Amino acid sequence: MKKSISVLFLLFVLCGSAQAKKYSLLLADHTQKMLLIRSANGNIVWKHPSPSLFEAWVLEDGSIVYSTGKTVEKIFPDLKEGKGGTPVWSYRYGTDASSAPLPKGTIYTCTPVRDGNFLVTESGTFRLVEINSMGKIAHTISLPRPREESSNSLRLTRHTPRDTFLVPYFGEGHVIELDISGKQVGNVNIGQHCKTQENSAYEAIPLEGDRLLVSCGPQNRVIILNADREVEWKLTDEDLPSDVNLYWITKVIPLKNGNIIICNYCKGKAKIKAFEITPSKEIVWQLQDAWIKGLTTLQLLTDEYKPSHDELRQPVTQVGLVDP
Repeated sequence: MKKSISVLFLLFVLCGSAQAKKYSLLLADHTQKMLLIRSANGNIVWKHPSPSLFEAWVLEDGSIVYSTGKTVEKIFPDLKEGKGGTPVWSYRYGTDASSAPLPKGTIYTCTPVRDGNFLVTESGTFRLVEINSMGKIAHTISLPRPREESSNSLRLTRHTPRDTFLVPYFGEGHVIELDISGKQVGNVNIGQHCKTQENSAYEAIPLEGDRLLVSCGPQNRVIILNADREVEWKLTDEDLPSDVNLYWITKVIPLKNGNIIICNYCKGKAKIKAFEITPSKEIVWQLQDAWIKGLTTLQLLTDEYKPSHDELRQPVTQVGLVDP
């Protein structure tokens, strides 16, 4: 009898461990077209509509920068009112582009880089654009054209400690590395590690030791590649409980404790919208609020709704992009 009680207690602890942590969160629900701040207790304390949502960041001063697909917006959220806020600036896709007429395109990336600036990636015009703290273009880099150009050719570009850029050519399943002059210095084939080549490179994040943490989008897997670009670690459906139901992995967040948070986009088709997993593939936290539908990105926040320092953020140098 004592043995049975011990087993039941152990099962209770293990089942409860996935919900033991509590995080305040910035959430981008692309399906419901709503940007949200959620308290550690699960309450929505702020919301803001957007026509699309691909990436969003709360900054140290409490302002929020986010991509709507056609624009990058910066606002100060009205936390007292619980919605809306004060606009600061807005950058529109294709601003000052030389091509005419302007091709159809999408902004997915809007990541902070240096001195209050942000890196934007445009499919369509195929540019990396650095926006300054006033929302104006500081520098641009022309990107190589993919074999089949479309408005969704690219996804989340990342900056590396050696001042290069990892640009995911989503449709082709490759991540291209460019230096600050726009010269290609690397090309990683992500698709070879997935079920199909196409639509397999969503985001590649540099890790220590020249490793890469890669989100594979609809291929429903996350991989870590070593310095030789061989698979060092892989997560697929087979590694997870059935209720996780991986469906379109978008943003992945490496944490300082070695764990990874994974956004499970789902389009509302799975109960668990995001989860934190250990290197041994144990889920230690999960987000399964029923009112969240299609989650493209999240950010860990403090109880004061400022950026948490639990996330592993790569240092950036003070070298800017090259002038157009």
